[in-house]
Amino acid sequence: MVDKKSIIIIGAGASGLAAAINSARILKESGGDFCVTVVEQLQRVGKKILATGNGRCNLSNVNISKSNYHGDVDFAFCALNEFGANQTIDFFKSIGVLTTQEDGRIYPMNLSANSVLDCLRLEASRLGVEFICQLPVLKIEKKQNTFLINDEIKADCVIIATGGKSSSVHGSNGSGYKLLSKLGHSISNTSPALVQLVSSCDFCKHLKGIRVNGKITLKINNKNVKTEYGEILFTDYGLSGIATMQVARYVSVGKGKNPSAKITANIDMACALSYNDICDYINERKKINKQLSCENLLIGILQKRVAQVVLKKCNISPQSKEIQTLTKSEIQSIASCIKNFEMDITETKGFDSSQVTAGGAITCEFEPVSFKSKKVKNLYACGEVLNVDADCGGYNLQWAWCSGYLAGKSCAEEILNVKNK
Repeated sequence: MVDKKSIIIIGAGASGLAAAINSARILKESGGDFCVTVVEQLQRVGKKILATGNGRCNLSNVNISKSNYHGDVDFAFCALNEFGANQTIDFFKSIGVLTTQEDGRIYPMNLSANSVLDCLRLEASRLGVEFICQLPVLKIEKKQNTFLINDEIKADCVIIATGGKSSSVHGSNGSGYKLLSKLGHSISNTSPALVQLVSSCDFCKHLKGIRVNGKITLKINNKNVKTEYGEILFTDYGLSGIATMQVARYVSVGKGKNPSAKITANIDMACALSYNDICDYINERKKINKQLSCENLLIGILQKRVAQVVLKKCNISPQSKEIQTLTKSEIQSIASCIKNFEMDITETKGFDSSQVTAGGAITCEFEPVSFKSKKVKNLYACGEVLNVDADCGGYNLQWAWCSGYLAGKSCAEEILNVKNK
């Protein structure tokens, strides 16, 4: 009887599916008798893929640079230089998904995350990949040259692709960290990234639902740590929107280093105007319509509810008073507040609300490009479980496809080398 070599991939997210498809392709082409199995704790595979890009599935980005990545960036770029955006486009074309671009972001041509997942599943099925769903992996042991999973499933090679701790409803609950730790790997501190921010300001509910296209600067103890431009959404608890989520990782990092740190989000709500432009605008309004009430002064610049809060922060009271009464210092205060609207930040919305996890398995314990463990023979890890995360815009999915594809490749090649010896 032929000894069938087996690969077990733990986690059926983006990196796990890429690893399964590429390892199965290589093994199938060899003509040998092999088995690739994906174990997933949820009822179905790829649930988190369906939520990416607001259901449009932002697969990657043509403008990849080190500034878009965080954590063990040099390790990540050893792999990203091997498997970048062009390779991702080719990979998806090979499974029947054609792509389109929008401001550098790569999407499936039909803008459907469902079709991406369907094509991944169909290709895996064509290659004979087996799926075991609703099976949480609680234990992995290495006995001689064989892995034993949950005391019952045997494997020659294991790829851990469980994701991080973000959005547990989509299957990422931090289990991969525990598995790797028990196998001897080191895990760095983890924190939520790409997540909303919570503020203690009493005007949050008043501004709920208002969107501003502006600039947000995160400050820790009055020191600028990160600035982003784009959509900022006011919520009843604080702030959301892409620009907000881009700076959020630094809140968790800052609180981790100093729990009592003063953290603020400073918002420029009129990027197209300078401080002097706003002062000139107000003075011009005073000349043209000096009886205009203060509550109607800023409606040509800001939404009315935002203007009300600005005036309140500047102690303009009553807001019904005529603008001819505004002093020079009050006008300057209003202009400063519009350009530097400050909100105290107390925390993030946490892992369950976050899109990605910062931190994870330390990559110096894995070989670059191959993703092979330096501590445990025939063990691999890929995707978000490693200490690599990225900005919005397809960069995190690019890391998932890249690391999964390359881990699957090296794992399959290791199986073939053992088989041919």
